[in-house]
Amino acid sequence: MDRSLLKWRSSRKVGHESTGELIENILEWGKIHTVKDQFHQQMIDCAAIPRHLLINYFRQGLSCIFLVTDVKPGPNPCTKPKSFGYHKGRPCIAIKINRIFGWIPEPYQSKEEVPIEIRHLWQPVMKNFILIKCFGQYPTDEDLVHEVDHISILGNKAIGGIPTYFYPFLNQPGYRQPYIWAQFIKIESNVLLNIVCRAYARNIRQSTDIEDMTGAVHFELFFE
Repeated sequence: MDRSLLKWRSSRKVGHESTGELIENILEWGKIHTVKDQFHQQMIDCAAIPRHLLINYFRQGLSCIFLVTDVKPGPNPCTKPKSFGYHKGRPCIAIKINRIFGWIPEPYQSKEEVPIEIRHLWQPVMKNFILIKCFGQYPTDEDLVHEVDHISILGNKAIGGIPTYFYPFLNQPGYRQPYIWAQFIKIESNVLLNIVCRAYARNIRQSTDIEDMTGAVHFELFFE
């Protein structure tokens, strides 16, 4: 299991483990998602194209456009003017799915297929989405992670979603990985929290083993 610790002091604006340092890192990572492809040389609006035709565009080297403005619902709290939530102890974490050449997701088509831990959240509109949910890894973590908002194209705060039209990835030039934001609205300070964000689809293996990170990412949060 890969471990990644995100540690900061909300009162420190600059320097090591400061909110300023984290914000600069996020902005550097997200630069590609802030530039519009005005001439549509490499990118297309995949939401407007029938799914069965997309593969032909991908084989020509085109890929789906994805901008920071694509995430919702409502005003996005995970932006530079809002310090990505770090000043207020409400950190925004970008969650993406690793590129796997040629992989085509198979989203759930009925509530009965959905794993029990997210079954109550499933809706028919999710039939064309890879679902992503973040939560505390262990019961003690769950008790201290009081609220998480998921901000994505799906538009459902309870769970994030990435449309299947972004796939398959065929190593297209200029490809932009879609992502969601997970904002931890209320977490305890001065406590190390183990967080897991898990992707859900029929062809993403799920495990009842809490230590199994297949189709998931693990990180730790600690803020003062």
